[in-house]
Amino acid sequence: MSEKRDKLGFILVLLAFTCASMALLLDASCSRTRPVQQREVAEELADDYPVPKYEKMARRPDIEGVYDERDVDELPEFIKEACPAYPRTAHVVGITATVVLAAVVDEKGSVTNIIVLSSTGGDFRREFEEEAVKAVSRTQYKPAIQDGHPVPCWIKMTFRFRLDQQKKK
Repeated sequence: MSEKRDKLGFILVLLAFTCASMALLLDASCSRTRPVQQREVAEELADDYPVPKYEKMARRPDIEGVYDERDVDELPEFIKEACPAYPRTAHVVGITATVVLAAVVDEKGSVTNIIVLSSTGGDFRREFEEEAVKAVSRTQYKPAIQDGHPVPCWIKMTFRFRLDQQKKK
């Protein structure tokens, strides 16, 4: 019985070592589906950066005075984009996710009314959502333009958290 317990312990230690080694070899990244040209990337978010208030809904609400992306002359443009951090535990375990957000870019280019439309990531779904919300709240925009004036406008963003199979150097 003791011999079996020793073998099991050895296997568990070996498995833990293998998982930790794989985590070091994997590089995590996040990409957005909307291409961005000539943008400045904001500093990496600190771990203690608070999660802004957000809601989970199947579709964005209608807010009077807020334009749809299709109804403006010029869409909001990035000035400074913050990239979400990959949740550490999800990275070690090897979980990937996709988070789809909607938010309002107001007349000053600030982000308000953040809505999580959908997300994946299993047991780590909330962590992925929070990182995407933090990043979107720190992103600065040039506001949408309608009839020559800045107007509030809905935007939709998709963040894909994936593990790259590249070694860190």
